[in-house]
Amino acid sequence: MKSQYININDPDFNRKVLEIVSRNEGGTYSLHIFQNGKPKSLSRAFGVDEKGILYIGENEKDLLSRVNSLRKSIMLNCNPNQKKPQLGGHQTLSKKYYRIRKHIDENQLHIIVNPIKVSNKEDESALIEAYVRDHGEIPPLNGTYGNGTKEYWHYYH
Repeated sequence: MKSQYININDPDFNRKVLEIVSRNEGGTYSLHIFQNGKPKSLSRAFGVDEKGILYIGENEKDLLSRVNSLRKSIMLNCNPNQKKPQLGGHQTLSKKYYRIRKHIDENQLHIIVNPIKVSNKEDESALIEAYVRDHGEIPPLNGTYGNGTKEYWHYYH
């Protein structure tokens, strides 16, 4: 199945997520920024991210709740006139998104969800390692990486 971008403000967001992963099923997800109806190119340390990836995450079970938590943290912090971050959902993401809120309209944000392939942790590690291999750094809103269950050194050959 081809990855499907779902706008975080889509009124059918939950239904569209559940078409990809079942309720109480885990998996991975990524947050993307769009411009003019397509992923926005982002300059990175070693090239350009043509997919506009801002964040990569995972959840062992109930991926729907996890991506809704991410949506909540964004919605609580999208007002450019806010004086301080509102914590909710992904609390650390709330703070990170607050810092960049003046540069991004929440309507530009889309999420891709993926069912588990190997395990949620290994799948997330593989996605982040591939991003680092291609761009020399982690996605802008991710905080840490490299603590997955498997080493992915083969990506560096």
